[in-house]
Amino acid sequence: MPALFGRVSPSVVVVKATGKERAQGSGVVVGAGQVITNYHVVAGATAVEISQGEQKWTATVEAIEPKRDL
Repeated sequence: MPALFGRVSPSVVVVKATGKERAQGSGVVVGAGQVITNYHVVAGATAVEISQGEQKWTATVEAIEPKRDL
């Protein structure tokens, strides 16, 4: 199991969304500059920040699929 964690952990990020309410969740890097997270984390967000360790990036919601919570 430790070997698997070492391979996949670089793809896991923290997603923080602010707007009317604040929300935090996890996300998975699926491509260059692309992260998938749950819809309920970013719903109504006016700002989204992605972080991994000490690194932080500003993000933009490009697509949503509320029925699938993505």
